[in-house]
Amino acid sequence: MLAVGASRDAPSQASHCSGGSGPTSDGRRKPEIYAPGCSTRSANSTSSCGTRTLTGTSMACPAVSGVGLLVRQYFSEGFYPSGAANGADSFIPSGALIKGTLINASVDMTGVSGYPSNREGWGRLLADQALYFPGDDRTMWVMDVRNASGMDTSEVVEYPIEVTGIAEQLRVTMSFTDPAGAANTNFAPVNDLDLEVVAPNGTVYKGNVFSGGESTSGGTKDDRNNIEQVHVSLPAVGEWTVRINAAAVNVGAQGYALTVTGMVAEPNDCYADFNGDDTVNSQDVLAFLNAWAAGDETADANGDGSVNTQDVLEFLNLWNAGC
Repeated sequence: MLAVGASRDAPSQASHCSGGSGPTSDGRRKPEIYAPGCSTRSANSTSSCGTRTLTGTSMACPAVSGVGLLVRQYFSEGFYPSGAANGADSFIPSGALIKGTLINASVDMTGVSGYPSNREGWGRLLADQALYFPGDDRTMWVMDVRNASGMDTSEVVEYPIEVTGIAEQLRVTMSFTDPAGAANTNFAPVNDLDLEVVAPNGTVYKGNVFSGGESTSGGTKDDRNNIEQVHVSLPAVGEWTVRINAAAVNVGAQGYALTVTGMVAEPNDCYADFNGDDTVNSQDVLAFLNAWAAGDETADANGDGSVNTQDVLEFLNLWNAGC
């Protein structure tokens, strides 16, 4: 379930048009996402061929739903992770993964002050940013864990993610489908999962702790929203850690979904395969030496914080050993 607001049409698409403001009475962020819905032309239900123009969230919601269907098709037809259809990669995504992928692809509406906020939520959905296809600089990694394999209170799970470049903002979105709260309760959230993202230098970013539209270290964990995000522009190249803490799982086991975008990849566990083509050969030596000559931090083979001749010796030892 998503709470949707309506934005104006181009060239004013970054401005609010219709829809209420949050938060909910128990402090959850609403709305969560925006799509065009201002003077939108649609079919007229009272005529077989006629159209009508309407304004409101009833016009914005179908746009979000349509992109959600495309996201579902992408995963169910095996487009992930290669960006091309492959039946062997097919799986049916959870609602949490679809929701998280949509939220991950939303951007700040500059015509609304503050980001994120209880007026624009996580911003305006950009369908082109939702999914990876060959040729895109912005790559994608996802994890979809169902309730049957979900978390219990105090459990922690971690996933290593390799950031390979700084040209794309690193975005990490955690989403989960919370069990229904009790009728007429003053506090509807039931389970609480918390997102943390750890940079290579150890800096910890908590989910939903933002300043000036960017994630910032410190702050207080979010104990009520079932969408948590971390956004880092110019992220450090290297291995990041995505961590989920199960602060309170009061009903059942709690599944979750993660959507990570940017210039990202799963870490290559074989350092000798330096160019990442799944083969250890002379091309890896050339790739390493090029990185080493440029002083690139990826050439710090022995992990001592500096790039020098000791790294060449370390790499050649690893290369000789293979993977």
